[in-house]
Amino acid sequence: MIQFCCQKLITNMNNLGILGLSDKEQLLYKALLNVGISSPQELSLLTELKRSTIYLYLEQLKQKGLVSELTNQKKKYFQAINPKSLKQLVRSKISELEKLEKALPSIIENLGKNKSKISAKGKTYQGLAGVAALVLEIANSNEDIHLLGSIKGLHHYLNPDLLGKIYNKPRRRKMNTDYLITDWASSTVKKYFEESGTFTKIRFLPPEIESKGVYIAFGSKLIVATYFPEPHAVVIEEPMLVDLFKLAFNALWKDLEGKNIPPR
Repeated sequence: MIQFCCQKLITNMNNLGILGLSDKEQLLYKALLNVGISSPQELSLLTELKRSTIYLYLEQLKQKGLVSELTNQKKKYFQAINPKSLKQLVRSKISELEKLEKALPSIIENLGKNKSKISAKGKTYQGLAGVAALVLEIANSNEDIHLLGSIKGLHHYLNPDLLGKIYNKPRRRKMNTDYLITDWASSTVKKYFEESGTFTKIRFLPPEIESKGVYIAFGSKLIVATYFPEPHAVVIEEPMLVDLFKLAFNALWKDLEGKNIPPR
């Protein structure tokens, strides 16, 4: 059964997202499978991706064991690992899910016994200094970011130049992905169609929903923040709450695919 699932996923390359590959990682991996050994410059022409970001995506593919790097006369070339190696990734995912399935009854039982004992640890941030400190903490996280709510309020307190320095640059170095389900602020809609150096994916809430706050999950932390009348945020460190938020976020993310797309 597992072998059949592996073959099916490998045959249908559109399913690579299940293994944690972003759209651009999939695009690069498929290009390398087709052309064999290639340089970043050649890949940029083939995929129409900016050369400045090609290296970052290739590095991510290397870390996932799907691409190898070669050097010839001080020039870097890249090669896709045999697609059969995907089977190991699939088996790893299946193994993780099977372990979780076996552990679920015990987890649910323990949650039921201990629900009265659960207490969330929280830390409060206030004012402009608090917002800046919190943005720095998120930027330097080694985890993907899941944001639900308004970015407009954040731009109200931090101008784009400052935000770029304290957030975008560290995120580029971390090479993690920001998943945003956000509102229709004009600055957000504009950036939605711009290629950037960050790994950002954006989907939009229905236009009629007006958000005056934001929820952000990263690592084992969940941020609940409001911007008006002044910025105020609470960081909750409770793994169960964070996991529940991420589950709900992922369900909403899938539901919003192809919806609420702004006109160009």
